[in-house]
Amino acid sequence: MSTTRSRLLLPNFVFRRLPFWLVLCFIAVQSRAQLDLVLVSSFHAYLHAYLDSLNQAIFSASTAERYITAVVGILQPDRGELQMINAGHNPVYVLRADGTVEALSKGGIAFGMIDMDFPYEVDSVTLAPGERVLLYTDGITEAMNAHGEQYDAHDALQSFLLAHRPSSSEAFVRGLLADVASFTGAAPQSDDMTAMYLMPG
Repeated sequence: MSTTRSRLLLPNFVFRRLPFWLVLCFIAVQSRAQLDLVLVSSFHAYLHAYLDSLNQAIFSASTAERYITAVVGILQPDRGELQMINAGHNPVYVLRADGTVEALSKGGIAFGMIDMDFPYEVDSVTLAPGERVLLYTDGITEAMNAHGEQYDAHDALQSFLLAHRPSSSEAFVRGLLADVASFTGAAPQSDDMTAMYLMPG
């Protein structure tokens, strides 16, 4: 990944230049049987203020059964600095140079559940050269086979992350989806599956 600060939008992995931060916004909208991706195009000057206003806006625009789980992060590739906030979502995995996996889960409740300000906690980490970051939706971890077993019931996702160091993000995501498909077999897909594999340096 270039050190140029850019904006990354899901789900089409479209890169567009911004003058300041590489902003990662990975939001899963869950409403009973529905899961979508919501793209957020700008941040306020401070991440906390942005998230408070985002929570209030989502609450005002949604009904009681609608909410948004998300991980929102800011990455400075030239410094290897990553700040992540988790709003009721799956943890973000950081693959360290020593072969360990660090789970980033600080944050708060899902957006839109309660109309009040929350002091979302921030995970701040520094990435060394060669370290990787994995973001994903629960459509991957909760993918089920014909026996009703979930893919990540025995930490299969972390095992896959540790065992694979591909040359590109695309190769990793393709390999991960293939591994999930091999596990689920002929069982129908029950949820959307999205993953982002970051290779900052």
